[in-house]
Amino acid sequence: MTPDDTKVNAAETITGLEGRVLAARDIGGILFFDVLAQNRRVKLLCRRDETAAEAFARIRATKRNDYCRFAVRECAGELHIVDQSETLERTEGGTWPEERLQALRAYSLLLDRLRLRLGEHGFAEVRLPAIHPGAHKKEAFLTNFFGKSARLTTSNALYLNVYTAQLGRAYSLQRCFRAEPSKTNRHLAEFDMLEVAAVNETITSVMAALEGLIKDVVGDFARSEFASAMAIDAKAVTAAPFPVIDYRELAARYCFGGKGLGQREREIAERGPLFVVHFPRSLGSWMAKPVDGEHTLSFNLLLPGVGEAAEGNEKQTDMALLRQKLKRANIESQLGWYLRMMPYTNFSLSGFGLGVERLFMWLFGCTNIRQIHLFYRDMTFSETHPHDDGAVTTDITGITSINGITTCMEMNDDISEKHYSGNRLAQKHGCRDERKKD
Repeated sequence: MTPDDTKVNAAETITGLEGRVLAARDIGGILFFDVLAQNRRVKLLCRRDETAAEAFARIRATKRNDYCRFAVRECAGELHIVDQSETLERTEGGTWPEERLQALRAYSLLLDRLRLRLGEHGFAEVRLPAIHPGAHKKEAFLTNFFGKSARLTTSNALYLNVYTAQLGRAYSLQRCFRAEPSKTNRHLAEFDMLEVAAVNETITSVMAALEGLIKDVVGDFARSEFASAMAIDAKAVTAAPFPVIDYRELAARYCFGGKGLGQREREIAERGPLFVVHFPRSLGSWMAKPVDGEHTLSFNLLLPGVGEAAEGNEKQTDMALLRQKLKRANIESQLGWYLRMMPYTNFSLSGFGLGVERLFMWLFGCTNIRQIHLFYRDMTFSETHPHDDGAVTTDITGITSINGITTCMEMNDDISEKHYSGNRLAQKHGCRDERKKD
């Protein structure tokens, strides 16, 4: 049997479908399977009264976590199994639990939706370097680049600004690296950063763009197979504007004394997403335009249970002033290329950086950022841990209910055991589920 279509008669077509069996149930004369095929959860069934005896016995022997190739046909909007072959040989490595697979698929959808929504608003994706020249950067991983001092990227904002000045709107979604010896549940040494920038945008308009992007993604997930797993009230999030609080107001309330929000972040955002604006110059980016002598046109986006998920600013584009800053910091030789490559001066340019893993944590209630990726980097290499031998045997995602159903053919999402609960074959043969413990 091959995946190629084979005509059975004028009304039927046999199609090949292969994937991992997520669930297998046997109610006597009818077998039910949930299969992860082409990264979609597909529901199949097989009836004894319409299947050859030898084929039915072979299909009946299929167990959860088997990887099989099925021959299926569409029947009244359902997918019926005709035969099964070529089950892959299993090893001692074990298979990942369904929760892990669902989390991986949900994260994949998040990346896809971010790109889709930005593309709809005219942003071009650009690829930026992961290795930057020079070693003058806090919390950077230093490296030897063919005898030259270099570091892994902690942010690609400068490179993105150059592209944006030419394109008008641009973004980058790629890995960033921070040499922070942190053991908190929100920090990784390697993570996904979405960086976005646009010409002729102010801090107010770029905050609105970020809010719109977040709400678009929330709406997308609310309409997806992962809706039941979301830890947030999608309707409430998309209906209300994100509040904006001035840093100076929070500083007076919590006596920050010019310091960061620290452990107060989650308390401040307890009731919902919000923006904090106008951070002190000592805390904001050196690229941020000033509001006054002490504060800048900068902002943070805080999310409940997570804290800071994004930061951004309205950027200084006075090239003469920036040149003076580089000279005072003695880094003109390291960053002078930026000034040489910017085609304009004194124009509006704003942008932000969003931590994708932190956004995912908020969407699905993950309590530890290490739960998202199997191969993560904090202060260790996760695959070298004694308990991480490449096989996931327990639910380590923190997500327990990503159980929405979808199909690659959108034709069989009503199949269930309940659909056949009154079937005489089921009543005759009884109901048994001997294989789900496998």
